[in-house]
Amino acid sequence: MQIAILFHLITGYVHITIEGYSIEKFINLARSKGIFLWDLNREKNTILKAKIGIRRF
Repeated sequence: MQIAILFHLITGYVHITIEGYSIEKFINLARSKGIFLWDLNREKNTILKAKIGIRRF
């Protein structure tokens, strides 16, 4: 995973905010589609902030 994060730091990334009641479902769906999310921080019960590579955005 360290190499993937380094690659995204070089090529670019976007900060995203996910809001809703099924945040875990969103994360599982993104992972099944091959979308790598990192620095996941839960702000509230229904809000999650994360980073995603610019190409996957």
